[in-house]
Amino acid sequence: MDLAERRKALLAKKLRATGIAEGEAGIPHRSRPDRAPLSYAQQHAWAHQHAAPDSAANNLCLSMRAEGPLDLDALRGAFEEVVHRHEVLRTTYHADPEGTPYQRIHEELPPPVTVLDLPEGARLRELIRDAAAEPFDLAAEGPLRLWFVRHEPRVYTILLVIQHIVWDGMTLAVLSADLRECYTELCSGTLPPQHFPRPQYADYAEWQRSAELSGVEREYWHARLEPPAPALALPYRGDAAEPADEAGARVDRRLARIGGAELRTLAGRHATTPFAVFLACYAEVLHRYCGGPEFTIGTLAVDREEPGLGALAGNFANPITLRLDLTGRTGFAERLGLVQAECGAAFTRRGYPYPELARELAGEDGSGRVPFFDTLVVFVATDIEGPQLPGVSLDWRREDTGAAQFPLVPLGVEVFVRAEGIDVQLTYQTGLLERAAVVELLDELEAELCATVSGRVA
Repeated sequence: MDLAERRKALLAKKLRATGIAEGEAGIPHRSRPDRAPLSYAQQHAWAHQHAAPDSAANNLCLSMRAEGPLDLDALRGAFEEVVHRHEVLRTTYHADPEGTPYQRIHEELPPPVTVLDLPEGARLRELIRDAAAEPFDLAAEGPLRLWFVRHEPRVYTILLVIQHIVWDGMTLAVLSADLRECYTELCSGTLPPQHFPRPQYADYAEWQRSAELSGVEREYWHARLEPPAPALALPYRGDAAEPADEAGARVDRRLARIGGAELRTLAGRHATTPFAVFLACYAEVLHRYCGGPEFTIGTLAVDREEPGLGALAGNFANPITLRLDLTGRTGFAERLGLVQAECGAAFTRRGYPYPELARELAGEDGSGRVPFFDTLVVFVATDIEGPQLPGVSLDWRREDTGAAQFPLVPLGVEVFVRAEGIDVQLTYQTGLLERAAVVELLDELEAELCATVSGRVA
């Protein structure tokens, strides 16, 4: 055996020792097939649910209005096959005797499906409201529930409620593609192909938790967040320091005077992203509306860069904090430059887990109010098509769950840049903010965006 062959054999031995077969790369199989530690994103969701078992703040509810010859048996079978493909959708969450959480992967855990006949109108809205607000018992049930509601012979509402412990912004696209494939096969009378993504989410979770955290990233975040930035002076109805429950409401708006094309054109002119343009405008509104020039804004970094992660359902999001100081920055270009620099530095260090920072800097376990920011921006720059089934017209929307976003963030801002326009949703804690104040802030934000895009802001 020559030197090259000996090196190859040694490498293969090392790969086998770490659980990676020869010829594979990336994330290895986990050590136990039925059990794994929680990822940091799962830990954050679990900690909140464990501390507040009656909470629905981590629920996500999608309603899909379907018109056409929908085959409900095939649809149920397609969802069951999707759950079979993605282990994270047949997983429950527990704590060992020392209180350390872990996930248990089940061979079978089909989602509960309720089929009923109900006319469209008030009773349907009541069903959606109640379904969206029903908390999950993560130790006793899977993270997905389904309702198939028939209104007329060819008109339906498909209701999906899923727990954020298995969901980030990319999960809808993954599930939509798998659901379409499985439904199409079942409607044609054939069984869907036995496709199991590799790695699975539990493999990722064990791999993530076994990796050493970056000391460089830790130092950056400690320096950036200590001492804390001044609290954002949102127009609270009382003392913001007083604890408020998670009850929330949402204000939705399709921006009337600006579309995605205009936003992308302005971003291209400044060699930046639509997210940076939006954030610069939002920062200016917060500065004017809330007072001081220095504050923080939260956002989410979704990291699916390892091979295979793009095909998985699961939560790969990590909250990060953007600290902005607008002192002396009076023009849009200056604010945009500040936002670009801050985003560049923060996203470069996006891997340091939020639960660790909360524990190190605030003594929090992730179950309470977020210690680093009072407003969170989630910006979806591409149009997510959602489920599409052959022969059926499907129109989906994300329903209001009646709870604050990202548990106990006073003001959440979600932006969806779609082909037909820009949709903005503001979710707020009703115990802290009045609806009129949130609508006024949204008016200011829309005006700032329009003025910036039209060139009326220097």
